[in-house]
This record gives sequence, structure tokens and C-alpha cells, in this order.
Amino acid sequence: MGISDMTISATPRRASYSGDGATVTFAVPFKFLTDSHLKVVVTAADGSELAVAPALVTGAGEASGGSVSLAVAPAAGETVTILGNTPLEQQTDLAISDGMPADVIETAVDLLTIQNQEQADQIGLAIKLPVSYSGDALQFPAPVANEVPYYDTSGKLVTSTVGFGNLMGTVQDLITLAGETGQAHSHPFSVLTGTEKVVVSDQSKTLDVGYPTSENDYGTLTAGQSLTIDLTKQRITRAINNGAFILAADPVNSGEQVIYLTNGAGAGAVTLSGLTLAPGSGAFDAASGNVYRCFVEQSAAGNFIWIEAMQ
Repeated sequence: MGISDMTISATPRRASYSGDGATVTFAVPFKFLTDSHLKVVVTAADGSELAVAPALVTGAGEASGGSVSLAVAPAAGETVTILGNTPLEQQTDLAISDGMPADVIETAVDLLTIQNQEQADQIGLAIKLPVSYSGDALQFPAPVANEVPYYDTSGKLVTSTVGFGNLMGTVQDLITLAGETGQAHSHPFSVLTGTEKVVVSDQSKTLDVGYPTSENDYGTLTAGQSLTIDLTKQRITRAINNGAFILAADPVNSGEQVIYLTNGAGAGAVTLSGLTLAPGSGAFDAASGNVYRCFVEQSAAGNFIWIEAMQ
């Protein structure tokens, strides 16, 4: 074996393969000095990892690498990762009387290069600061059950003083409070979901998180009638347009409400009273069967209505 065969290339010291339930032999595309300098890990579909001992290893000392064979074929959905796992040790002892044996020196230098490559691989998987960072060294806090690490106001990495369970309980309390007060959303659904439309086919459901969506029924409006919005009612409401009527703002209360207005067979024009169409709002028509979602917001800034056709 010539000196050129003993060089170490910059080939990554890892290789990954997908299991298929049949293949047991996998290539090792990098040089390793002994069989024990390899580590084989099988990763399940759920992300759990298991180190396995190969049943057979070939190619130790070969510049082109070799292969490993497993006793059991990894299943479909599993991943096999072969890693260099060279111990950080130096066992070459050069005696004064031995001269400078090229093969021994070459192997020792190869070992150092392999160790450096494997450490570089491990460092590459670590969380690192940006190149531009010039502050103090960071020390990751010791793990605490159900605590979340974060940077405090001074830039120090600490763990949350509020337990994760308590944090999630607070979130749940806020969701429930939003449902009870009608303040769960400050924008119509179309703003929250981009171009998608959210069609609520049954407003009598209750979400698992505890946000009540039971609806208030304003009833059927016929020609000449007026519907005065009552913001003390449930946030989600409905009504039927069965004749030209007036839709008036709540004269007392501030808040938000969603009205699902369905056109009946005798639907007529809807006249707004005390309400201003929000920019980008749609408009009502009198086509039978059409449904409109009306988002009403009343505050010190004004009384606005945003209309969206649901068909």
C-alpha cells in the first residue's frame, strides 16, 4: 500500500440510509482504522434512536472505506446512520532506535485527522452563536422539569420561573376569558386566514379549548323592521333577511359581534344606521339563499361593519 493510499479525504464521516425491511448491508464511504471505530444508529419513524452492534464489518484500514451488515434489516420508515466513532487517544510509541517508519507515522497522522473530522462533525450539530456575536460566553442553564429556557432582559440565558404547566394553564384561562367576554378576535376571520374563507356550518358547537360558539338568534326580519345590535348577546349571532330592513348599531355598548345573515325568499335591501362600512368591506344583495358574515366592531374610534359574502 503506497503513501498516497493512506491519505484522508474530506469526505463526511457519516452516511445515512433508508430502511426497506430487506437490506442489511450498508456502505461505509470513509476510511476507518478498526471495526470498533464505527457507530451504527437506527432511528425509528417517531425519532427515537437505538445504537446497534453490526453483525459484520469489512474494510477497516482501506482508504475507500468498507461496509457494515446488521443482523436485522431496518424496517421501512427507519433510518440507518453510520458514524465515525474514533476514540480520542494516541497509542503510537516511536522508539529512538526504530528510525522514522513511514507507515507508522502515516497511521498516527491519519488517526489525528480522523479524530479532528469527527469532532468537526459533532460541533456542526451543536447550537452556535452568529459569527457577528461578540458578547460574553453563554452558559446553558441546567435542565429543570417543565421549564422553558429563554434570554432575559440582560441577554442571559435562563429558565422560565413560570412552570410550563402553569403557563399552559394561563393560556387556557385567557382563552376561556376571551370566550366569556367576546374579545377572542379583533379582526374578521378572512384577515386571520389570508385568502381562505372559514364557513361555520353549525354555530352551536363548543370548541375543545372551551371557547363557546353557541349563537344568538335575532330571528327573521321582514320589510320595514329594524334590527338593533345587542353587544351583550353571544358573540356569534344569526338572522334571516326576509324583507328590506334597517341594521342599527348598539346605542349603548362597545364590543364585537359576528352576525351570519341569510337571505330568505323575500330578502330586501339592508340599510345601515349608525354603522360605517370598513375599508375593503363587501356589500349585501337580495339573492335568495346567499349568506353574509358581518363583523361588527364598536369602540371609541367608531362603529364599523365588515361584510363578507360566504358563497
